[in-house]
Amino acid sequence: MSGVNLKRTVLSVGCLIVILTLSIWSGTDGYGQDLPSDPCPVNIEVSPSQVNIDAGGVAHYVRVLTYARYVNTAEAFVYVNDNEFAMASEFIELTRDSVGHLVVKIDLNGLKLEESVHTGLNTIHITVIPREPTDGCAEYSGMGDLYITNKKGL
Repeated sequence: MSGVNLKRTVLSVGCLIVILTLSIWSGTDGYGQDLPSDPCPVNIEVSPSQVNIDAGGVAHYVRVLTYARYVNTAEAFVYVNDNEFAMASEFIELTRDSVGHLVVKIDLNGLKLEESVHTGLNTIHITVIPREPTDGCAEYSGMGDLYITNKKGL
């Protein structure tokens, strides 16, 4: 009988060690996979892809469709032409499309204030940070092109 109790004790202690090791393991997404340190790539579509920066009126914006899920989105940052500083949040609106993808609306007034914006081809870089990691990603990032003109047609 003592041999059976010894086996149960050793098996119980072994299982306990495995459970503790797995629960202490940091830097995982809950499934035992390391979260990427670099942002996960996400496709984005800029619409319209060509815009007149001098367009006036209410609600003039560039719509950037990301293929990242909108659920639990904490923040989205917009960078133009590899500028190290994100655009001010007052010029960015987060919403979603009918499928549940995050849509980032960029106000044209915000683009006018960006020092890195110029007429011609510009690169829009979107970084999305969800409140909780989704699909094993703690951050999503994508880039798209935006062609900017002005009243002079430049």
